[in-house]
Amino acid sequence: MSRFDEDIFLSDIFRKKCYQCVEINDVCALPDDCDFAYVKKVPDQLSALLASSGFTKIETTVDLSKEVNEIRTRKKETTTRLASTQDSEALKKLAKNLFVHDRWHKDPNIDNKVAQRIKERWIENYFSGNRGDFCIIQKYDDVIKGFLLLIKKSSGFKIDLIGVDPQFQGLGIGRQLIHEISHHTQEVSFELQVNTQVSNLQALNFYRSIAFKTQSQSETWHFHKKKISS
Repeated sequence: MSRFDEDIFLSDIFRKKCYQCVEINDVCALPDDCDFAYVKKVPDQLSALLASSGFTKIETTVDLSKEVNEIRTRKKETTTRLASTQDSEALKKLAKNLFVHDRWHKDPNIDNKVAQRIKERWIENYFSGNRGDFCIIQKYDDVIKGFLLLIKKSSGFKIDLIGVDPQFQGLGIGRQLIHEISHHTQEVSFELQVNTQVSNLQALNFYRSIAFKTQSQSETWHFHKKKISS
């Protein structure tokens, strides 16, 4: 039988019982109190099972990675710095409005205001120590141009969120944030991982332009008892 664990983070935001399917097999029995559930990395042969159980395919994501080796002498001057608590409100606002390609916005049963709140809470959780290990920003004249939120992994780092204010896009800020990871983390050789949506061609082209390579693809499916509104 498939295994579902409660997702406390989403249950709090949606104000409903939310579960993640952490193990799936040929029997998909949802918890009795489940209002929302999701499953990732679905084997092709189980797609029909999920559809018959009330799940809907929301997106296909691409997992990418690159090897970073910064053993050479690092630059003494950088264009970025680590975020401080004084940056939290500006970062929350930026995160709330930047991301529209994620599965929360793609799901027609989730209100866009709720989808925005998820990314806003990701930033809140970074500053409360509950999500992410480094938040690198580029800021000028009290305006945050872009930010990069990283999660420390055993083999390196995963990009949890990366965003650039629309008025500063196209200026190479995303590249600068990534290229200066070593300076802020003190790690000089590591694997950098990220995943993004197949439909987000702008993001895919960006990562491939800085030597990220595709490793795998996966699907995300959602189950709803009813629409999630703000």
